[in-house]
Formats: sequence, C-alpha cells, structure tokens
Amino acid sequence: MIGGDQNNQMQTLFRDLQTLGFSDYEAKAYIALVKLQPATAYEVSKEAGLPKANSYSVLESLRKKEAVQPVSQNPVRYMATAPDTL
Repeated sequence: MIGGDQNNQMQTLFRDLQTLGFSDYEAKAYIALVKLQPATAYEVSKEAGLPKANSYSVLESLRKKEAVQPVSQNPVRYMATAPDTL
C-alpha cells in the first residue's frame, strides 16, 4: 500500500469513528491499535501520541464500546475489533 493512500484511509477511518461517537483520543487509540495489534496501553499511547496516563482509561472506554478487547495479561495486550464490524 502506498503511504499516501494509507494516510487517506486512516483519516477517513478517524472521521468515521468520530461519526460513531468516538472522542478524538478514542479514535487515535483505536487507529494506533489497528496498526500495532496486539499492543499494550503504553505502545498505543506512543503510537497515538496520547499521554500515557490517559491511554488506560481510553482503552477501557473502547473495551466498553466493544471496539477493543484484551487478549493477554501481564502485560495486558489489546486487539481492535475489525473496523467494518464497528
């Protein structure tokens, strides 16, 4: 995939997530997780540019929306629900 095309797809996904009611942080964290999965909250915060302290609450919020799910413990790693499922 060409970098520009991927960037356009991520921007479209970001707007779509906002349309679904995701906050900016939730949308950024979800997109970061799609790129990295499975990933820890720390890895998501680095990729998404979120404050580390916020990443845990954002991922918990996404879990409640069934947009992500934990797949391991110690450390907890998350996987994103497929974008077309949302």
